[in-house]
Amino acid sequence: MVSIRTLATLTALALGVTAQDLPSDAPSEEPTGLLPPIPLPSIVLPELPTTLVTLVPAPSGILTCATVLCIPDYVCIETEGGPRCVPQRCGKVICPVGTRCCNASCNLCTAPDVMCTQQVCESTTLEPPAE
Repeated sequence: MVSIRTLATLTALALGVTAQDLPSDAPSEEPTGLLPPIPLPSIVLPELPTTLVTLVPAPSGILTCATVLCIPDYVCIETEGGPRCVPQRCGKVICPVGTRCCNASCNLCTAPDVMCTQQVCESTTLEPPAE
């Protein structure tokens, strides 16, 4: 059985087709009229410890919260400098790194492996409804 590569080589030899070297003064650029290949999304190293991975969309390269994944218990917000991963609020507080929101009504943050209370804490300040 003859492979396609062998068949193509024999056909090229029979037709007298040979490869030619490029002259030394030939430009090394790609031919004009062809679009450059569109890059696939690439992974950028995290800038902050709260950022899990940042995907750069092709071809624009503009980062938004739609292209940023944050670690659990962090949310992405849009800022003037670009998207940032910030801790998610736990009631009126922000839980420190390495903890999680246990009970938002009590503003209670705990270590990830600690059991949470299910009690409901009452708010001491009542805010009027927004008009």
